[in-house]
Amino acid sequence: MASAVAADGFDPALVEHCISVFCTAGDPCALRAPAVALDRAQRLLRDQPRWRASEFTAAWAAACPEGCAPDAAWLAGEALEEGEWLVAFPAAGLPKQPRARFAALFAQRQRWSRAALLPYLEGVEEVGATAEGLLLAHCRLSQPVKDGPAWYSARF
Repeated sequence: MASAVAADGFDPALVEHCISVFCTAGDPCALRAPAVALDRAQRLLRDQPRWRASEFTAAWAAACPEGCAPDAAWLAGEALEEGEWLVAFPAAGLPKQPRARFAALFAQRQRWSRAALLPYLEGVEEVGATAEGLLLAHCRLSQPVKDGPAWYSARF
């Protein structure tokens, strides 16, 4: 398919890359909705890093092509909900070293739920480290109310 569009002036390598990222395997004409929607969300958040959550949701839906309805779960590791606001906080922009990564995370928020923290642990560079091991080494776990939610805070 990439060579077919070369005659129209498109770089075949770029077309192949786009197909591999945004299309389903085996069908270069079928879009992978999560990849396309996440790309649109990242563009919106780059242009405006802080949104009212309701306004972002509407803008995101409008920016996605038909068949690529956004799902808020796809924003894990890209943005944080802060009350009624959505704030860009991409994991890709954080340090790779564990100590520096956790320092950046706890500078953003003093305490995290496990679900919110886990997407930010992907890509941490520590040989043999698991998410559980990283949490044990760099976080303090607290549960203020019995049977209530558990929270992670800075150990250092």
